Amino acid sequence: MPHIEGFAFETPTDFRVEEVTMGLSGGMPDGGTSPSLIVQSKLARPGATAELVAAEVLGELLQTMPGMKNGTKAELTFDDGVTGVVLAYAVTSSKGELRQYFAFRVDNGRVCTATLTAPTATMSPASATTLMKCLTSIRPA
Repeated sequence: MPHIEGFAFETPTDFRVEEVTMGLSGGMPDGGTSPSLIVQSKLARPGATAELVAAEVLGELLQTMPGMKNGTKAELTFDDGVTGVVLAYAVTSSKGELRQYFAFRVDNGRVCTATLTAPTATMSPASATTLMKCLTSIRPA
């Protein structure tokens, strides 16, 4: 029986999991903007690579987020040694500038994407290291 954070449900026997999305956030004691993490796992199409998926997503972001700035694209080495891709960019919201990191990994016929968002104003080198550890820890279960 499938389940997701506190809920279980029944499905027809021929159904299989194709996509799962989880959103998490850190609490800010002053009620300000808090860091957040959205992780998604879905079936990869044949031939998909982290580089290809990242390029496709970057194309979509450039069309839908006109305020992106300070963008970078780099290889990301996960803790288990596998190489993926990370996009990083800044966006301005009503609550100030946010830095987003968008990581991509393909394994065992699935693609995992993770979007980590944090307020630029509260980002220190130590907090950036802690947050990036979330991304590099992604591995097959």
